[in-house]
This record gives sequence, structure tokens and C-alpha cells, in this order.
Amino acid sequence: MQEQGTKTIDERRRTRKKLIGISILAVVVLLIALLPACGKGNEGTPGFTPTPGVTPKVTPKATPTPQAKTLKIGFIGALSGPAASWCLQQQQGAQWAIDKTNEAGGVKVGADTYTLKLISCDDKWTGSEGVACAYQMLDEGIKYIVGPICPAVNDGIKPILNEAKVFNVCMEASRGIPSPEYPYLFNGITVTENGAWEVGHYSLFTELFPQTKTVALVSPAPIADPWFPVAKAAAEKYGMSVVAQRVYEYGTTDFYPILSPAIAKNPDAIDFLASSPGDMALMIKQARELGYKGILMAPNAAPMDLLTSITGMQYAEGYIMNQPDYLSPLLPEEVHEIYRDFAARFPESEGGIQNTTMSGYATIMLYKRGMERAGSIDTDKVRAVFDDPNFTMEFPGFGERKLMGCQTYDICRLFPWFTLISQIQNGKLVTLGWKWHDVP
Repeated sequence: MQEQGTKTIDERRRTRKKLIGISILAVVVLLIALLPACGKGNEGTPGFTPTPGVTPKVTPKATPTPQAKTLKIGFIGALSGPAASWCLQQQQGAQWAIDKTNEAGGVKVGADTYTLKLISCDDKWTGSEGVACAYQMLDEGIKYIVGPICPAVNDGIKPILNEAKVFNVCMEASRGIPSPEYPYLFNGITVTENGAWEVGHYSLFTELFPQTKTVALVSPAPIADPWFPVAKAAAEKYGMSVVAQRVYEYGTTDFYPILSPAIAKNPDAIDFLASSPGDMALMIKQARELGYKGILMAPNAAPMDLLTSITGMQYAEGYIMNQPDYLSPLLPEEVHEIYRDFAARFPESEGGIQNTTMSGYATIMLYKRGMERAGSIDTDKVRAVFDDPNFTMEFPGFGERKLMGCQTYDICRLFPWFTLISQIQNGKLVTLGWKWHDVP
């Protein structure tokens, strides 16, 4: 029994070893059989073994298309009130340039691309509202601003924006601009501290109207100083004398008491200086109603439709202002092309292109060029580009121009600008002459 039991156990052991051996052999055979199939795999996978003589098809990994980022550009200006026509045109000019930039692929900054978006705030032509707008821009994280026009607004916001290293372009006379103290602030149209704007105006005016020898000056109170002294100096420089200076408050609609004493001096011309378009229109009308027959003018501009709707065509006739006829044969063909582009984009625009339209456009193009050359949207890096005295900006229709102010103010922060005189003749605006002017 014991031998039989032992034999049975041995047999069982031998049988189990045979089964294990057979199993191992089967697994090995199976692996050998599967090996070519494993090597074949799918084309483009790590285990792929190409068939000799056949070019494998490798599906490339999809490269995600870089998405353009959005960069907000601020706009601060009087979108309501007596200066609204200026600021609305300036806003439209900025939007015009933004649209063209985005259509062309955006702003290329290093490896990034930005589409631009305009964020606007109405300063209502007052300092307090301007300060509120400035803080709104900071809350939005905005570092580049177009405007404002009003000097009182700019005087309030320039320290706020400068401390935050935010660029902005003021569009009107403001004391202390440009200045190394405010390196992020540009002056987009004029400087009254040295009379650059008025010198250009009177230089051209006296060429065109040499018989004009006396002038009365009229200005809104907030900017009567420094406008009066520099206008007086400019007029006298070109052989004219100032016989009256009259000041009015914003919001005035009855200008008869302001104009009557000036007209009593019998000036050859009355210069409305930096008056807003609405104020200019009312003063033209009321001066003519008072019987004044001399020249009425301003170094600023106003839309023709606004002038004629308030003034009446009979009173607007002969008015002189710094507003081009953009299709004038006196201007370059590039200016005509710019005008046609604007007209096609904004067929319902009231007043067409104004000086502030062009300045709003030029501001966006200034920022675009600065960011692209710096390879960054960081305002310190862009500032270094603007600090180069050889930096040029595109002035729409007039080509490349250097920034001004470098020698006079030790910082290049003045837009290049031209003095231009047009006159309303037979109900149409006719450009009489123009010239670039520089800081004396």
C-alpha cells in the first residue's frame, strides 16, 4: 500500500511537471507568433515597424493656433457738452485706426499678437469727471489712453496717470507739457507755452491776408491764460496789434456783452482762439448780428454742418479756421486717399474728418509702432523707444515725421503738426494754404 501510494504521488508529480512544461512551451510559441504583429502596429505609433520600400504615413500632431490677445486702449474726452463734436471725432479717429490695425492682423509684439479694443469715458469737459475717468482706466488695467482735449481735465489727471506709468495724449494747450517730469504724456496738437500753434497760425494768416493789421482775442476763461499772451506775441511778431481781449465762461450762450466791447474797437479780425465748436458758431452768428463786417477766425476747427446749422450760411460765409478740405489740390494725394478710406468706413459721419479725427488716428498708430519696436506692451520698455530722438511716427496722409520738443523740452513728446487755413466760400470749405510748423 505504501509503495503504491508513493508511486502514485511520484506519478502525479511527473504529470504536473509535464503539464507545466507544455504550458510554458505554448506561451513561448504564442509570443513568437505575435511578435511581428506587435512590431507592425499603427503608423505613427512607437511600435510601428515600416514595411521595406514603403514610406510610412505619419500623422503630425496638431499645433494649436495662437489666439490673439486683447489689449484695451482708453479714451477720455468730452462726449457730451459744447466740445462734444471735437471729442466724438477724436474718438472716431481712434476707432478708425483700431479697426484698420485689427483688420491687418493686430499688433505684433514679440511672439504675441494683440487685437485692440477701445474703452471710452465721458469727462464732460470738467476736471472732476476727468479724474473719475482716469481712475476708471486704472481699474480696467489700461496703460494707453487717447485724450483728453480739455486742459482742465488734463491738469487733473496727468499726475495720476504718470504715477501709474500710463501713456496718454492730451489734445490741447496745457501748462508744463511736454516735460521730463511727465514722460508718459504726449501733446497731440499744440503748445501755448512758446506759441508754436499761434505762431504758425499768424505766420500763415498774415501771408494770406496781409491787409489785416488789428485783431481782438476772445477765449474761454479756463484757458485765457496762457492763450492770450502767446496769441498776442504771435500776432505782434507778424505785424498785427491786439486791440481787445475778452473772456467768457463755459456754458455762455449770450455772447453779445462779450463781443460788443471788442467790436467797438473796430478790429480787422476777431480770433476765437481755443473756443469750442458750439461756442464759435454762436459767436459768429451774434458778431454778425451786431453788425461786425471784419474777418472772423480761429486756429481751431469746427464741422461745417454744425457751423451752418447754428450760424446760418449767410453768417458763416467768409469764416476762417484750421480745418482742411481733405480733397484740396493743395494737399498730397496720400491725404486724399486717407479721406476716401474714412468716407467709405464712416459714410454717416457728421463733419467728416476733423483735426481731432486725425490726431486720434495718429495716437493709435504711435502706440502700435512703439509697442512693436519695443517687443513689449510694458510702458517702461515702450518709453525707451519713444525716448530715441530719431523715432518717427506716421502722420496719416503726410508720411513719417519726427516727434518734436526734444531740444526745447529735453523730451520728445510733441506730435508733428501742420498749420492750415481754410475759408468758407460760397457755402464750401476752401483750403487756402498750409505748412508744417515746428517749435521755435
